[in-house]
Amino acid sequence: MTDRPTTKMIRRLGCIAVIVVLVVVYIGVQVFTTAVAESDKWQELANSQQLKSTVVQASRGTIFDSTGQVLAKSATVYTVYCDQKMLWDDFISQKDVIISDYKETLAKTKDKDKIAEYTEKLSKAKTSEECFADLVAFMSATLEIDTKDIKEKIQNDKDRYVILKKEVEKSVADKIEEYLSEEELDGIRCDPTTKRFYPQNELAANVVGHLNYDGDGIYGLEAYYEDYLAGIDGRVVTATARNGTEIPYKYKQSYDAQDGDSLHLNIDINIQYHLENALAEAVEKHMPAERATGIIMNPKTGQVYAMATNYSYDPNNPAEITNQKIVEQLAEMEEDSEEYGELRLNAWSTQWKNKAISELYFPGSVFKVITSAAAFDEKLIDLKNDMYICNGYLQVMDAKIQCSNRGGHGVQNFTTALTNSCNPAFMKLGIGLGTQRFYQYFDGFGLTSKTGIDLPGESSSIHISENMSKVDLASSSFGQTNKITPMQMATAFCAVVNGGYLVTPYLVDKVLDSDG
Repeated sequence: MTDRPTTKMIRRLGCIAVIVVLVVVYIGVQVFTTAVAESDKWQELANSQQLKSTVVQASRGTIFDSTGQVLAKSATVYTVYCDQKMLWDDFISQKDVIISDYKETLAKTKDKDKIAEYTEKLSKAKTSEECFADLVAFMSATLEIDTKDIKEKIQNDKDRYVILKKEVEKSVADKIEEYLSEEELDGIRCDPTTKRFYPQNELAANVVGHLNYDGDGIYGLEAYYEDYLAGIDGRVVTATARNGTEIPYKYKQSYDAQDGDSLHLNIDINIQYHLENALAEAVEKHMPAERATGIIMNPKTGQVYAMATNYSYDPNNPAEITNQKIVEQLAEMEEDSEEYGELRLNAWSTQWKNKAISELYFPGSVFKVITSAAAFDEKLIDLKNDMYICNGYLQVMDAKIQCSNRGGHGVQNFTTALTNSCNPAFMKLGIGLGTQRFYQYFDGFGLTSKTGIDLPGESSSIHISENMSKVDLASSSFGQTNKITPMQMATAFCAVVNGGYLVTPYLVDKVLDSDG
């Protein structure tokens, strides 16, 4: 007779089967989730634990003037830092162990040659204290840092990695490496990085600009052409073992850095030098309240040969305040006060700005050239027959608008009126043009919009629309009421000189990669 499973056994087997099925389904779901649905997440986590990525910094592009002189370049410098665990545990502390071994060997051996050998080794060996003292003295002298500061940094037990000094020249880094090799020490490293140098110092500083602490351009051409100059950093990706050490070279993957492109400018440092000298003389003589600026450009092409602001700054040390009045005021303030911080920030902002493109002003009498051009174009001037009477003012509606010569210029033709810079004569020309035509020329000379120069931070003009009053029209005709940038004024003058063509000013002639 065959035994048949009881109902109780069948139920148990059924429960077991259901449990097995559920476990299999659960495992399947987890495998699918891990291997498929969340594969990117787990792959990224595995890579973060198994791969080590080191950035290889790209070299920033060089900026040249039109003659090939360097205005900005990057050079390799070094950051010297200390890995304290490696320095103390693996090397300095081992000096005492080595001396102990030498002594132990001498105590045990009777071999004369060995005794002589180890006696000599012992005489040259340094204790950990001697090794540390020599290291501190050497690093202090080489890095030109106070001995006390070096000691504190190397003995600091809070951080494993301590920076001893940044921007160290190659010759100094080589000297340190040589010393460490001779002393058979490790734990102090010299890591290469780059530093931006401006060989011409203050010359064209407001045009070239400078970098921030992260190495990105924040002013001038350095900022405007950041994408070209910066290049693309490379990477070295290595596989790491469980203890964090790198696995041999065959598991390393390198991605070369792509160096930045170079800029070749229209700026000529010889012309720039003379412009800056002339500005300095003008500032010393006339003492303007809001600095001074000058622009030299080709009226036919828009090429800017020189552009300067006085006072300026040295991009090698952009934090140094160059306005001596501000320096004196800061010296009398508490450094941690709110007033001190605000005054210093304003001083930085002012000296870094390029006045030629970022600050608005009333152009004044130089604008009379634009009014003249418009009036000639509309045939409102007859050089032979037109006469202008100046009594020292002109009454426009309810406004009595003065001439610069309060006594008046009397009767004059157009040439004399322009030579005298006579306000009433030009107010009459402006009124003759009318608000609609005056605004059309004001706009046509590019004074209602930015010039489009290849620099960041260009300001827009503040001007009255074509619905201006007669008083506004009169004052606008000799350069008041409307505020523009010096760059807009220079561009408008180019149009007067070149026959009426509005050019776009530009500083960069060409951008070249490493292959030219």
